[in-house]
Amino acid sequence: MFTFDKSQRLNSRKRIGNLFSEGGSFLVWPLSVRYITMQGQGEASVVIICPKRYQKLAVRRNRMKRLMRETYRKNSIGLKTCLKQNRQNMDIAFTFVSEKTVNYNHMESLMVQALANLQQKAL
Repeated sequence: MFTFDKSQRLNSRKRIGNLFSEGGSFLVWPLSVRYITMQGQGEASVVIICPKRYQKLAVRRNRMKRLMRETYRKNSIGLKTCLKQNRQNMDIAFTFVSEKTVNYNHMESLMVQALANLQQKAL
């Protein structure tokens, strides 16, 4: 139920390139979200990005990625059920675009907002 295994990770260069060239985007500061929907079985594939441009230290980059992964894992149930009902697949990229780090509670509220917005885009 609350899993984030390898099948949910987006790692195909072709699909990532397609996501960034043709997908839509929105901003829930400091999360930038890019997405693309297509017909399918109701699955969501995710890539988590925290660029060195904003977080210079690897320790901070890894922490932000870990927080994004965990909050996505815990709150993605609604999005997955919405995608299954509409028979759509969605590729998503979450990018952390701030030089300041955030705590877990703030990241969770940001992720809930982003996932609610993605649910509306899937309809």
